[in-house]
Amino acid sequence: MAEIPAEEAGALTVEQVRAQLAKYLNAEYVHLCHVDIAAGMLYVPLRLRLANSSFIESGARTSGLRVRYCEPEELRELRGAAASAETHVSVAATGRDTQEWARQLLLAAASYGASDIHLHRTTPDVPATIEFAVDDRVYIVDDSVTPAEMDALMGANLQGLAVAGGTSIKDAEFQHAVIGPEKLPPGCGIEGVRLARGGCYPKSRGGKFMSLRLNYAEGLGSRKAVDHLGMRLRVPPKPTGGIGLAKLGYFPDQIALIDAALEVDTGIIVVGGPTGSGKSTMLWETLVRLQKRWPYRRIVTAENPPERKFPGAVPQLEIGGDEIEVEAQTAAFGEAMRMMLRMAPHVILVGEVREGPIGRLAIEMSTAGHLIMTTIHANNARVIVPRLEMTPGFALPRGAYCTPDVLRLFVAQRLVPRVCPACSLPWEKALNRPGVREMVETLKSYGGDIGAVRFEGPGCAHCDHKGTSGKIAVSEVVPMTDEISDHLRRGGDDDAALRALMGEAANGFMGHRAMAYALRGITDPLAMQIRVGRAIPCRNATEKGWVDRALEALDHLKAV
Repeated sequence: MAEIPAEEAGALTVEQVRAQLAKYLNAEYVHLCHVDIAAGMLYVPLRLRLANSSFIESGARTSGLRVRYCEPEELRELRGAAASAETHVSVAATGRDTQEWARQLLLAAASYGASDIHLHRTTPDVPATIEFAVDDRVYIVDDSVTPAEMDALMGANLQGLAVAGGTSIKDAEFQHAVIGPEKLPPGCGIEGVRLARGGCYPKSRGGKFMSLRLNYAEGLGSRKAVDHLGMRLRVPPKPTGGIGLAKLGYFPDQIALIDAALEVDTGIIVVGGPTGSGKSTMLWETLVRLQKRWPYRRIVTAENPPERKFPGAVPQLEIGGDEIEVEAQTAAFGEAMRMMLRMAPHVILVGEVREGPIGRLAIEMSTAGHLIMTTIHANNARVIVPRLEMTPGFALPRGAYCTPDVLRLFVAQRLVPRVCPACSLPWEKALNRPGVREMVETLKSYGGDIGAVRFEGPGCAHCDHKGTSGKIAVSEVVPMTDEISDHLRRGGDDDAALRALMGEAANGFMGHRAMAYALRGITDPLAMQIRVGRAIPCRNATEKGWVDRALEALDHLKAV
């Protein structure tokens, strides 16, 4: 085909250029490129240079265009948000091209000395992601892969390169395979690859993941390719969204305890509370907080079902099965958690400890270098350990897990309604209601000013005539201290000594934080005690100090 002179290239339309390129490139690749007729440029994803550069440059020459290879983010800017949607077509790359891409991807990973390659696909309208784990941190190398390309890439690894365990892709199952040295790029330093894949949220729309663990002959990858085959490591973007723990209702000292527990990749954070107490929301906000601070830490979740999409390339394993079939649920969670270990995570969220084997496995994973977050149905922090022991099949001695480096943090919370600021009533106007006089005396026992106390009003336009305006979390956050650990391992349960130790570590319990909310007119004290428990008059100076410090924190937050 004759080459079109550069001065005549402007006569072509974008569609004509794409038609010319299609004679040299697979249609999937053509749609990934951006054509700028005025500039005489063809902008191409950098990764396509690996196995397709000669075809790309030949196709560009026939249209009189010059080629520029770009990073994914630059291409997105060039195309614009609206135009980028057209790249998500459903045409798969050829098997031969994709197998070569898979090999080149392994070579690029080896050039960085990467320990793992992570592939993640969600829905047909969202680009898939390729990540490398390098020096125990996760980096994005490409987040512009079309879902069809990712399907082909996963298939090339499992069906084209794998020599053991890989026969056909079964999206409903977890699969394992091995890529042997005979299928690996020569001179890359890799002697074998362990592969794990399966479906993830949203499975109903094609969500899936694949993790490849690279085993090196001498512990390090080949660093001969100075330019790493054009693949650049980028720290994953920090997630957006979330309201934050403070707006959820957590006090600054409680958030500091949570942050301290997040600083290490071992141990367990357990959130207790009844159904509807906001446990899952609290953990979701905590994961968002973690990823905003450490975006390079890999997070994986196992939930039944996932309640919301987590931002970023976070595989969320959907645990299926009938809720009533306890054994099936336990087996499904256990299989998912074992699969997680093949995915090289730093942080693992397990939706709920429902049965003893799940709790045992979570503890084992926490001692193997993972930070585990989970929930359990427990009324307060003091009964989380006894509640674990009540789950059938748990059967672990307390000495194995009641230590500060395993059970790092106990959290318990409730959601209480906020009173409407427009129609709420001062306590003097609510004295004729049952229980109000007794509650006022209880509030007075803490020695503070009760002038700000409010009870639910009749409702108004501001609150849609409900008398309430949203909810706020009331919580207790208890770090595992050496003293608490010793007491629990000696067999002490919800006794006076344990309450004293936990109260000191937490700077007061849920009821004391709720008392502060009531004294500042944030929640109706009668409605509060329905959720948190009966309000108890102040018994000593320690309890008064806990409430006073909570009040000081609220006043400071209001002032700023």
